Amino acid sequence: VDNAVVVVESIYQYREKYRLFKEILNGVWDIQQPPASFYLWAKTTISDTDFAQQLYQDYNVTVLPGSYLSREAHGVNPGKNFIRMAMVPPLAECIEATKRIKRSMTISSTLIPTSAIKKIFQSMQNDKGNSLNQRSVKPLHQLPET
Repeated sequence: VDNAVVVVESIYQYREKYRLFKEILNGVWDIQQPPASFYLWAKTTISDTDFAQQLYQDYNVTVLPGSYLSREAHGVNPGKNFIRMAMVPPLAECIEATKRIKRSMTISSTLIPTSAIKKIFQSMQNDKGNSLNQRSVKPLHQLPET
């Protein structure tokens, strides 16, 4: 097998995965394709570790919290609130994972796993025995960042 052929085929496969990822998540999550990588980095509006845990728990999709891949310097962790997704699995698996990620998203351009929203509403219901009907509920885009 010619190594050049393998490299060209790999490049084609990654480009196709990126294209389909962006197509499936069009209008839901704005992700820029890196010039040369088999990883995608995406910003989350909640803790990267919470997002990764909830995505795995609710949809069986594994992503890596960005804060695990970087160190804090001068009080800032550049990977905080980012996740890294490897586009290494076969195309069919990447497509299925992308569809699951899309299902997990509830607001355009915002990453809030469904289970996180359920937890918010459950905590509101359980808070001092008040029901949701008796409390004012802020729109999700007004919730504080965690």
